[in-house]
Amino acid sequence: SQVTKISKESVTLDDAGKNQQREILSGVKRPEQPENFFELLNSYFVQKEYGITAILCNEFKAKWPSHHLEAQVLFLEGEMAFFRQAYQKAIISYQNIRETYPDNHFNDQILFKISQSFLKLGMKKEAKTFLTELIKKYKNSPLTKKAQKILKQLKGRKGNKKR
Repeated sequence: SQVTKISKESVTLDDAGKNQQREILSGVKRPEQPENFFELLNSYFVQKEYGITAILCNEFKAKWPSHHLEAQVLFLEGEMAFFRQAYQKAIISYQNIRETYPDNHFNDQILFKISQSFLKLGMKKEAKTFLTELIKKYKNSPLTKKAQKILKQLKGRKGNKKR
């Protein structure tokens, strides 16, 4: 699988931004409860403060390594990578959730995001695999119709390579 060919990396900040992000966070009180901590890091994610969110994600995973919210933390890492156009990193984050938390409640979203990441990389065959899995496994998902539409478009453009 293409996912295993991509080296395992975590979402990281460039060196220039790390110190500034840490300085901003130095005055932020960290909640003791994982749910409240997740709310804090999610609030930075919603504000598109991805550098701060990445630091808080790493702190969450270090403090609560097996907590059920870790799947959502990994999803946010995937989303940050996707929004930064680091599609290989996004795939790794999303795939990590599938492997670590196979019974999570948002697998349909994960399959869709993996397919979108592969499409952004121009890897249509891999994208089709994940779209097909989404359609087969999650018939009642709101993403199924979207996946079917994309799959139909991809089949209609067999000869056209995306560059």
